[in-house]
Amino acid sequence: MAYDIWFNQTPTTSGAPNGTELMIWLNHHGPKRPYGHQVASNVSIGGRSYNVWFGGPRARHGWNTVSYTMTTRTASVSKLDLQALVADAVRRGYISRSWYLIDVEAGFELWQGGTGLATNSFSVNVAAGTRSRHLACHAVMSHSHPADHSTTDVVVRTADHAEVTTVAHFKTGNRSRKLRATVHGRAVIPYGVRDALTGYRVRISVTVRRGSRSGTCSTWFTPRPA
Repeated sequence: MAYDIWFNQTPTTSGAPNGTELMIWLNHHGPKRPYGHQVASNVSIGGRSYNVWFGGPRARHGWNTVSYTMTTRTASVSKLDLQALVADAVRRGYISRSWYLIDVEAGFELWQGGTGLATNSFSVNVAAGTRSRHLACHAVMSHSHPADHSTTDVVVRTADHAEVTTVAHFKTGNRSRKLRATVHGRAVIPYGVRDALTGYRVRISVTVRRGSRSGTCSTWFTPRPA
């Protein structure tokens, strides 16, 4: 028995969500376990104890899955605070604050049998809130220690179609690049290492914008001798 809560990078989707599936396992039987691997155990959230599991995108779908399994199993809950669980997933980096809650479901995932199982009642209250003006921004280098006279890429994850601006702070001056993120919120911006001094750490500052929302992040690389 579980809740299935879906987050998407945009307010609506014509297909599968591209954010995160958050599952809350109230009860389960047999050796089956959540998708992925266990990342935490006996975590206290909202007065209850959970084990936390996480799995990244699989071949047949493009979203993350984070699962909270109650350490004390139950057949029903009342006034379960979903926001506390969502906040924990955000803190762990599995859900972005800029994403949208688009669906809440409750029911069973069956591997075999299932006779007599039923959901007798289910409801959820979603409080209205103010939309965050912060836009998700995460940047890494394809090679953090590239060889001299080669190329390394700044790989940025943000909202779909966001405008991405990177500034490489070389010792000899700054180099700025702009690119539009893809529909999946990804931008790859190359920088030539020949512009840097061997052993000098080059900081890359990143700014992302979409409409009135913006975000910043950074990464770095240090060239090594060829």
